[in-house]
Amino acid sequence: MPDLQPMKGTVRDISVDEPNSRFARIFEATTDVVAMTGREGHLLYLNAAGRKLLDLEPDAEISSLTLGGLHPEWAFEIVRLEGIPSAQQQGSWSGETALISATGREFPVLQLVLVHLGTDGTLEFVTTICRDISDRKLKELERIEWANRYNAAIQASGQVVFDWDTLSSEIAYGGEIEQLLGFSADEMVGGIDRLRNVVHPDDVNAFDDRIEVATMMRDPFDYTFRAIRKNGVEVIIRVQGCFFLDRHGQFGRMVGFLKDVTKERMGEQAIQLANERLEQRVAERTGELAKANFDLRNSALRQAAVSRLGQRALAGQSLGELMLDAAKTVMEMLPCEYSSVLQYNDQADDFKPLAEVGWPNTGGPRLPIPGGTRSLSGYAVLTGNAVVSTDIEAETRFQYSDASRVAGVRSGIAACIKAGERPLGVFVSFSLRRRDFSHDDVSFVQSIANVLTAAIERHEAEDSIRRARAEAEAANRAKSEFLSRMSHELRTPLNAILGFTQILEMEEHTENQAESIGHISRAGRNLLNLINEVLDIARLDSGRVEFLMESVDVLELIQETVNSVSPAAAKRNITIRLSDLPASAPFVRSDRERLRQILQNFLSNAVKFNHEGGSVLLTVAHCNSSHWRIGVTDTGIGIPQENLARLFVPFERLGTREGGIEGGSGLGLALCQRLITSLDGRIGVSSNVGTGSTFWVELPAEETEIREPVPTPALPNVEATPPAPAKEIHKILYIEDDAANYFLVDRFLANRKDIQLMSALLGSVGIAMAREHLPDLILLDLNLPDMDGEQILRSLRGDRITNGIRVVAVTGEMMIEREEELRALGVLEILVKPYKLAAITALLERSLTRKS
Repeated sequence: MPDLQPMKGTVRDISVDEPNSRFARIFEATTDVVAMTGREGHLLYLNAAGRKLLDLEPDAEISSLTLGGLHPEWAFEIVRLEGIPSAQQQGSWSGETALISATGREFPVLQLVLVHLGTDGTLEFVTTICRDISDRKLKELERIEWANRYNAAIQASGQVVFDWDTLSSEIAYGGEIEQLLGFSADEMVGGIDRLRNVVHPDDVNAFDDRIEVATMMRDPFDYTFRAIRKNGVEVIIRVQGCFFLDRHGQFGRMVGFLKDVTKERMGEQAIQLANERLEQRVAERTGELAKANFDLRNSALRQAAVSRLGQRALAGQSLGELMLDAAKTVMEMLPCEYSSVLQYNDQADDFKPLAEVGWPNTGGPRLPIPGGTRSLSGYAVLTGNAVVSTDIEAETRFQYSDASRVAGVRSGIAACIKAGERPLGVFVSFSLRRRDFSHDDVSFVQSIANVLTAAIERHEAEDSIRRARAEAEAANRAKSEFLSRMSHELRTPLNAILGFTQILEMEEHTENQAESIGHISRAGRNLLNLINEVLDIARLDSGRVEFLMESVDVLELIQETVNSVSPAAAKRNITIRLSDLPASAPFVRSDRERLRQILQNFLSNAVKFNHEGGSVLLTVAHCNSSHWRIGVTDTGIGIPQENLARLFVPFERLGTREGGIEGGSGLGLALCQRLITSLDGRIGVSSNVGTGSTFWVELPAEETEIREPVPTPALPNVEATPPAPAKEIHKILYIEDDAANYFLVDRFLANRKDIQLMSALLGSVGIAMAREHLPDLILLDLNLPDMDGEQILRSLRGDRITNGIRVVAVTGEMMIEREEELRALGVLEILVKPYKLAAITALLERSLTRKS
């Protein structure tokens, strides 16, 4: 087809005459798009409707617009290749195309193309008229969409639509007719007669009758018939339809559905058959239901009985009573005539009754009940399972025992009572008549046996626990007695060693003697520390240490501990300093003396294992909101990482010497760890070889209010006292079985002219001397060969003659646990060996001057 070529010549003005003016007014008034283009293809005219539809301003310049620019590319191809050539040949062309607006909006139009030729037959200009058909297209699309939806719905429903013209007898089918009947739509051509051919021969007459009635009455049609598919398979088809009024005003056509209801009808038939069978079963089950209700009620009662028996077992009912209750319960609930709990003796392979109900009283002991295959009970233990016998006398699995024969039993159940695989006995129930025991009967008896098994195992476990507890308590008592005795036996001679050393230190001696005495004193103190640490660890492990928990001022305790370590630090030119103080006052919840012991150990080690001229830094800081951390950092030799875990193991000495410094016993840090754990704290260490170590503890923070210092009251004026009268003689009785300790006190008091010291090596002798001499004070050793301290104290307090004598207890044991008990027996104070002579002096002054 020819392209649209530029037109030669000029277009005459269409508005020069009146007819053309009228045409222009018509073009402007129409709602269709009217446009004219010259031979160059540019717009010459565009009416108001076109400007509006194409989104152009009313006064917009159009000369730059072309006919191709008004169309989408595909639409202009139709106009250029089909529309204009056809219009040139025929005068006009119309067809569906599309326009595109200035904003890019595309819309469908019905377009008319007119070609105007000059006198020479050449194209002068083209006129096109376009009508917007967007609404029509939308409705067409909607109709197509609804048609598609309708077809999809029909296909999804599995139905076939039919349109039956009763006048012509033709039927039009919609949907999958071939899927329904096996015949295609072409094969089903032939109207009602063709449909009649697929009807089952037995249903043809009825089908004809229903069709005749339907055509006469014009009522809604609903009929089900059998049909034969193309493959010979029989199906059941349901027809539903209604007549409607056609355009000629006649009810001559029916529209409706054909549907395969074979499965539904077969299901209905199956349901009907099932209902018939169900009614028959209901009648049969009525009696069974009554029996089941009885069994259910009986089962509930049995379960409740088992539960009550189990509760009594958990409540601690004695085994004998529990077994008797079990036998009574089974005899009532089973029911049966005899019930027994039998204990199995694996050595003799026989049974002994522990509880029995219902058995006849023969006036003598029951016949022995043998094990193995010689009795029902023995066979139950042999197999490990519950055994039921309907007729014991006719049994072939085991023998009819003499005990069963004497009692005249016929049927029985035996359930094992066993702990794991260990047989403990059996629970047996017997009937005097032949009877069948149900599965529920066996389960009930076995449940009772299981309760007894649990009770027996619990009883054995409790006995085992009681024995273990008694053994542990005996071991603890033996350990405590051993520790007490060891403490006394070690501290008593050590008291004499350190005591006489103190006396020697007060006397004049040569330089060599002084050095020897110093070695003795240091060795004695080291031995004392070792004894204390060993006993502390043992007491902590046995739980015999009591702690006095209180609010402890950490900074105050640190200062006291530093003061005690400062002399040793000064000898080695080691500086001890405290880091910047925390913002809030650090108080912890702890035992003050035990915490002092821990810090003393940390500081002593920090000084001992430090370099000459080194330093020790103490830190106190919050490790979290609820704990304070106290750290001690030294600049000493450090500890290898692989040895850190061994620091808290008793007697682990990681290095005996470093720089000439003797290592410790290996007990200090082990004791610190046990103490801090008992105080609900944590302990730890970090170290680098050659640069030093940091030991730290964490303890719970204690909120303590800051209190104003209490002013010291002014001392009252004291008038001069008259000269003291001559000192009276005080008699002191020292009841002590170790002569060295007596001679130590005697030696120390040799210069005291106001004291007369008497001794007794036995407790009985001491009591007699107290009655005879009535001393002002008794020093009583609590561990004597013939009597212990408590016996002596009770004897003294029970005698009106010696009741008022003051008593100071002397012991080598740590008496913290017994302090209250001793004070209740009249002890004024407790002096623990080894003691310093200054402590004896102070004690004597307090005791001898104290009013009775």
